[in-house]
Amino acid sequence: APIPQVDMFIAGTSCVDFSSLNTRKSKAFSGLVAEDKLWQSLKREHGDQLSLGHLSRDSWRRAIDSMMESSGSSNTSTTTFASAMNYIFERQPKIVIFENVESAPWQSVVDYVFPLCGYAAAWMRLDTKKYYLPQTRSRKYLVAFSHNAFTLEGAQALSSSIKKSVENLERM
Repeated sequence: APIPQVDMFIAGTSCVDFSSLNTRKSKAFSGLVAEDKLWQSLKREHGDQLSLGHLSRDSWRRAIDSMMESSGSSNTSTTTFASAMNYIFERQPKIVIFENVESAPWQSVVDYVFPLCGYAAAWMRLDTKKYYLPQTRSRKYLVAFSHNAFTLEGAQALSSSIKKSVENLERM
């Protein structure tokens, strides 16, 4: 069956690979290092203007293939994340939300992976008990807005304001 286009993509990958209870936990999404140096240099060169136009399809394909290859069948977080990121890259939903444990490596994803896919992104650490849910459950959430849907500047403004907006919802 064909995979449909969506406006909002919401996902949470398995937390085993990044869990503090895992003695062999990952510090990064496996395989992303295949293009990491190139992508970091693009970030240094283009700064806040980094976008989908700076990324070659070949570079993206090498990164995704490397993530899938390095993860094998044992690294479910990376496999799911690579598949999700490939969907995001190819289909360009307007808004993306990811959830994972606190130790998930969102900073590099926000700094250059999402911008190279055409998104401005922000991550935040939230604890459910501060949002009227009856349990302590700390997680990191990544929210990204498409440059195509909101313009580069609009997406950056939305990603900057999302943290403040969510903080305003926190119970006192």
